[in-house]
Amino acid sequence: MLAVGGDRNGGQEPAIRTILDFYIQNGIITVSGGAFGANLGACLWSEDLGKKGVEKDKEGLRAIKKVVNKMAKLKEKN
Repeated sequence: MLAVGGDRNGGQEPAIRTILDFYIQNGIITVSGGAFGANLGACLWSEDLGKKGVEKDKEGLRAIKKVVNKMAKLKEKN
């Protein structure tokens, strides 16, 4: 799960929560990066600079790596 906003807490979390609710209601398995920075998924901050802002967001990029690593571990188990 990935959401981008113009501010660090610019509504990404509620957007991801809505998508997660849909997934759960439809029996889709969801994966987060775990606690401390990626518990709902990866939230990125664009600083209203678009892609360039996202590329500067080290915390958001770290969250993406956490989610991808969890997905890979889940795939290995199945």
